[in-house]
Amino acid sequence: MNYEETIKYIHSLPRFSAAAATCGAATSESGADLAAKNKTAEKDGKFIFKTARADIEKSEADAADRDCGEIKSGKADGADRLSGIRKIMQLLGDPHKNVRFIHVAGTNGKGSTCAMLSFILEAAGYKTGLFISPYIHVFNERIQINNKNISDEDLALTATEVRKKIDSAGLRCTQFEFNTAIAMVWFSKQKCDLVVLEVGMGGEFDASNVIEKSEVSVICHIGLDHTEILGDTIEKIAAAKAGIIKKGCPVVLYKQEDAVFRIVKEVCDRSDSQLSISEPELLREIHEQGKCPENTSQDPEDLLPGNDEDVGGFNEHLKRPAQQRVPDNSKRYKLRRLYHPIFKDLELSLMGNYQLENAAVVLKTVEILRAGGIAIGDEAVRVGLRSVRWPGRFEILNDDPLFIVDGAHNPQGIHAVLSGLKESYNDRSKIFIVGVLKDKDYIPMLCEIMNQAVCIILVTPNSERAADAKLLASQLEKIISKNKIIVCDSINEAIDRALSISNNMKDPMVISLGSLYTVAEVRKYFMI
Repeated sequence: MNYEETIKYIHSLPRFSAAAATCGAATSESGADLAAKNKTAEKDGKFIFKTARADIEKSEADAADRDCGEIKSGKADGADRLSGIRKIMQLLGDPHKNVRFIHVAGTNGKGSTCAMLSFILEAAGYKTGLFISPYIHVFNERIQINNKNISDEDLALTATEVRKKIDSAGLRCTQFEFNTAIAMVWFSKQKCDLVVLEVGMGGEFDASNVIEKSEVSVICHIGLDHTEILGDTIEKIAAAKAGIIKKGCPVVLYKQEDAVFRIVKEVCDRSDSQLSISEPELLREIHEQGKCPENTSQDPEDLLPGNDEDVGGFNEHLKRPAQQRVPDNSKRYKLRRLYHPIFKDLELSLMGNYQLENAAVVLKTVEILRAGGIAIGDEAVRVGLRSVRWPGRFEILNDDPLFIVDGAHNPQGIHAVLSGLKESYNDRSKIFIVGVLKDKDYIPMLCEIMNQAVCIILVTPNSERAADAKLLASQLEKIISKNKIIVCDSINEAIDRALSISNNMKDPMVISLGSLYTVAEVRKYFMI
């Protein structure tokens, strides 16, 4: 492939690839043939990146099944399960050994936690890598330094380097292993001071767990998701997440149910790892006249030096239109005033009550990092929390009418969002746009949504795993009034319909929920 084809392929990779493509021996060309083509192409200033096309077309469900099959069957132990990524790291010179990590696992909230940590560390003056999944708009979002996406050119060059090594050794790898290898090489070459490393799925057998130690292992909220792979009880899932705990390395745990605490505590005791629990009760939100305070006079992004465009890497490819498709987007950036006994007065740019719980995890992590000798001043914490961006999580896209998008896609996530809506917007007339995946426990989710909904607009997400909107409607009609259900063929149609309905309502708001697959389309509606 030439350079343009390389980038096109990388951008086509599934947002949730556990193993959406195989590398190395799966190709139709030998490593020697590919190396020869690479050599020729490099003379022309282009980079070759070859992959097995048939595997790209497989569904995410098939990919996850293939990548985690040994976990499901219980046939592989930890050493065997990580042997592939370890071999790849050795081929590449063990780049992960040149970097210090903050490793983050969990069912819900780990992405937001990673984002807050990344912004705080950048504000503290550290060159900070960030490895996340899934992406929303472009693949480059997965790999960031100082909250800027890796460039297309650097991504193609690094991917080619990694791929050539894998081919020359005749190895196979999953897509997520490949993604992880690219990130490790890039962070090492760029000499990152610290890397915030998000687990892809689970923890113990995740490719990110190739690292041998971490400055701190962070375990966020744990719930029932990916049960067919990680286990069908909270205890089994907690054990999988606790697999990221390293001997002698400190651990921060989101304050949650005793069953999770017991599992994590047992692993910490065996690993001689200090366990600290977040203290959300110490983080108090300051309300004025019953409302969350706003500050629209200064965009929080302006607080980070050198950031003259959207930070976080998520909006770099989107053009700013001269005129929005809906009337008023001027109050999109809102700041919540907080108080913490150690960090004192704070402001948080992330909305949703559940983000206070995540922020408590972040603050406890900062305390542990400080104790370990990593200098993070109070001002860096304030700037980081005020500046952080994490698209698609209780994100306000428009203010008139109020429009919120959240990628919550499991019962715990949906419940957290709805709790926040009830507390902050209980008097609003709510229109929900919902698209879900068929492998989720969607009926309880939809029923809980209907408790707050004036109406619900169903769409089919752009995924082979999507639950068909018409089928969902037929199922829901057995439970709730048919008059409250609308089916649309696309996200744009659903948003147009919701905005039209809102024109005839008092204090309306629109909320898009149910799948991260729909977040990009919703954001594009308001930003292109």
